[in-house]
Amino acid sequence: MCLSRNYHLTIPCVSARAVGSEETANKICQSFLSRAAETRANLQKAHAIDNMPTLRRHAHSLKGSCGYICSDELKASALALQLACDDVNEGRVAGREAVDACLRTLLEQMVAVTGAMQEHLDLVARRNNSSGSLNGGNGGNGGNGGNGGGAAPAKPPGS
Repeated sequence: MCLSRNYHLTIPCVSARAVGSEETANKICQSFLSRAAETRANLQKAHAIDNMPTLRRHAHSLKGSCGYICSDELKASALALQLACDDVNEGRVAGREAVDACLRTLLEQMVAVTGAMQEHLDLVARRNNSSGSLNGGNGGNGGNGGNGGGAAPAKPPGS
């Protein structure tokens, strides 16, 4: 699946890293999504109060999470932000223009990646719901003794 602005998220890659299990890949995506808003808020809060060590720590943490979701672009942006914070923290640069630019890019990419993940999970849910409804919606046996759901219920034994 390709994201807008040439950002990529490869759900098959996530699946391959999760030993080929689509279910595990989806759980990884759900886990990333469940923390994304908090991660964004933490990054923005640290930036707003000029707390470069904390901003660096959040960027570093996000960088590690990107390995699980196979988003090389987002990982590279998190690393760029981490290194820009290092430059400020270690006095190599006086201003924070690079930090500002890196954070802007990172946040844009997070929106794109989380949007693509949600789209993927919605597609999986629709696929699962439609396949469930095709099978009577009850674990594939139609919920009526395995008769496909559309036919009359099976007669009880001895009738």
